[in-house]
Amino acid sequence: HCRLILVSAPAGFGKSTLLASWLQQLTHAVAWLALDELDDEPLRFWRYVTAALATVVPDLVEQSREWFRAPDTSLSRTVPSLLINALASCTGRLTLILDDYHVLSEPSIHQGIDFLLDHLPPQCQLVISSRVDPPLALPRLRARNQLCEVRTDDLRFGHSESARFLRERMGLLLDERDIQTLDARTEGWVAALQFTGLSLQKLADEQAMRHFINQLTGRDRHVVDYLMTEVLDRQTPALQHFLLHTSILERLSAPLCNAVLESDNAETLLATLERANLFVVALDNERQWYRYHHLFAELLRNRLKQEVPPAERAELHTRAYRWYRAQGMDDLAVAHALEGGDQRAAAALLTPQVYDSQWRPNGFLRIRRWADRLDDAVLQEYPRLLFAALEANLLTFRAEQVERYLFLLESHAALPADVQALLMNTQANLLRIQRANTEAKQLLRDAMTAAPEDDFHVQLSVKQQMAILLFEMGEVQDGTAMLHEVVDLAEAVDHLFTGLITGGYLSLFLMGQGRLHEAESLIRQMLAKAEQ
Repeated sequence: HCRLILVSAPAGFGKSTLLASWLQQLTHAVAWLALDELDDEPLRFWRYVTAALATVVPDLVEQSREWFRAPDTSLSRTVPSLLINALASCTGRLTLILDDYHVLSEPSIHQGIDFLLDHLPPQCQLVISSRVDPPLALPRLRARNQLCEVRTDDLRFGHSESARFLRERMGLLLDERDIQTLDARTEGWVAALQFTGLSLQKLADEQAMRHFINQLTGRDRHVVDYLMTEVLDRQTPALQHFLLHTSILERLSAPLCNAVLESDNAETLLATLERANLFVVALDNERQWYRYHHLFAELLRNRLKQEVPPAERAELHTRAYRWYRAQGMDDLAVAHALEGGDQRAAAALLTPQVYDSQWRPNGFLRIRRWADRLDDAVLQEYPRLLFAALEANLLTFRAEQVERYLFLLESHAALPADVQALLMNTQANLLRIQRANTEAKQLLRDAMTAAPEDDFHVQLSVKQQMAILLFEMGEVQDGTAMLHEVVDLAEAVDHLFTGLITGGYLSLFLMGQGRLHEAESLIRQMLAKAEQ
């Protein structure tokens, strides 16, 4: 019983299949999370990890309601600690599986997983499946005998396994010599064996099979590309069309595929593919969601680029965007809008969410990631999104991008009043950091004048900044009064996070004035609100 089981091997060696088979043999609770590129941000990742664990630890649903109000950058410190405390009360064994971990690159996520592993309760276990070794403290776990490793050589088929797979699973009547040849050519790579078997199933006689086997040369990726091409070319035109045109999707469901293809038979075709063991992997027990084999998906997308004009590919992405938008799956909708070349659709979908990202704040990394993919001209058409991108990059210390967004805002011909006030607020903050307090104070006064009276987001931001500046300039009484005003306004308009942060500032300033009882009372009020 190791803390971490690491299954590390290139694509096509059966990592997910192995884990799915192992899962069927387990008698204790298992939570499985299949990761993709969109999960590479702390908020989304830890939410999904928590949701996966909640399927086997129901108490987590209630316990985790307030976990994700912290900024993105702190989630990988706070959530692992909270999970550890929650899991410590579990009485039975529990395993968490993180599949396709290689899609993650955010350092704070890896740091959070390291912390989780260091403090994991003894009845719990983590399983990671990845194409490459994750940047975790593997040597430390190995030295403590807390790491179990399953690697390429462990997953590689031996001769007897290759023979059994080809004869029993693929139904091929091959003699020993042919199996030895295939085993040598594929070196036990199950993806190559599978696609070889699918090609051989279509051949008419033993001589044709032997000729095909003898043609296989090389022991690298191009063998599988060749084999997959053979398999694809042998499918019916209707099935080929389905495979190619749905390859733009990371995950497939019948309603989604029907929307993308403007058809009504996707459920039948997906079932056909699964029954024939062709290319698809079921992602849930209900057979609602699937994905293509990773290697095959790459081949399909390359073929799609070669055979389908850009305008037609863009239309496929547009249909996917519309379907995901209608389902409220905004990240996937934005991704397809961008892939389809419709940056304005992506910006229009993101813009209404920017205040939520800015003030909760739950989405700085998300806003930053998407905004970085938008052209300057498009961003200037959506100034609220442009400002959110500036804030996101300021908070994550990306100086080059901060300069880009600041220039775009300062050169904008007609900023809305709320964005103009927020820009002044940010400029004042930069002046304050440079100790140009007098200039910063005047700019904040201008911002307070420019801010719309009914825009509480802007009012809170500017007044909070002014209060902090007043304290730094020694105007303690005015600063205290303004912080109280911000706390009261935040509570009145239900901006809990802003109220808590401002209350924290105020308590620190009260302690600095020796008003300890007032500071203690305020902190207790803030704690009570945070726990509600």
